[in-house]
Amino acid sequence: MMDFENMGTMIGARAAIDDVAARARAMSDAKDAEIARLKATLAVEIAHAAGLNASLDAMKAAMARVSPSEPLLAATGRVFTDGSKETRLSLVYAKAFDLAAKAKGLMNPERLRSQYR
Repeated sequence: MMDFENMGTMIGARAAIDDVAARARAMSDAKDAEIARLKATLAVEIAHAAGLNASLDAMKAAMARVSPSEPLLAATGRVFTDGSKETRLSLVYAKAFDLAAKAKGLMNPERLRSQYR
C-alpha cells in the first residue's frame, strides 16, 4: 500500500528545496554580474591611471627641460624602495592620495600608497 501522506511531504520538501536552489542560483548570478561590473570598472580605472602617469611623466620631462630649477622637481633627499628619488611633486601626490583614501574609509593610506612605488 502506498503512503500518500509521506509522498506528499516528500513532494512538498522537494519543491521547497528546488525553490531554495533557484533563489541561490539567482543570487549567485547577481553576484557574478556585480563582480564582472566591478572588474570592468577597475580595468577602466587602471587604464586611466596609466594614462595619467604617462601624461605626468611627459609634463615632468618638459618642465625639466624648460625650467630645470622648478621647485616641484626638487628632490626631498628621500629615496623610494624602487630607487627613484622623492620630489616635492611626489609629496603633492602623497597628500592627495592620503586624503582621498581616508575619505573613502581606507586605513593606513601610507602603506597602501607605498604599494605603487
